[in-house]
Amino acid sequence: TEAKRAVYHDGRGAAPNHWAITLHQADAALNSRCHYEVTCNYVFFAIGPLSTPRMPNVKNLDRFRGKLIHSAHWTDNINLADKVVGVVGTGATAVQIVPQIAKVAKKLIVFQRT
Repeated sequence: TEAKRAVYHDGRGAAPNHWAITLHQADAALNSRCHYEVTCNYVFFAIGPLSTPRMPNVKNLDRFRGKLIHSAHWTDNINLADKVVGVVGTGATAVQIVPQIAKVAKKLIVFQRT
């Protein structure tokens, strides 16, 4: 679901103060689209620059023969048991995934820039 529009209504009309959010939902499998509006009192805009996943710019990364997985594309069927795992970064996501990976991986290496 994607937010297409957010309008704040200041209550000068008939309705009290509120946000009107226009949402768009597409289902590629069904080739369908749906637009609808929701109203709410508060909106938290979490649309920062980190909302689009990107792989780090590491020299010779294309030569790596192992599996590359971005945390944003994580699935439940990834088996890290008895694997040597490297995690690039120590941000908010790493704080969540590193302890869990450490429980199952044979070896865990965390790469942090200085």
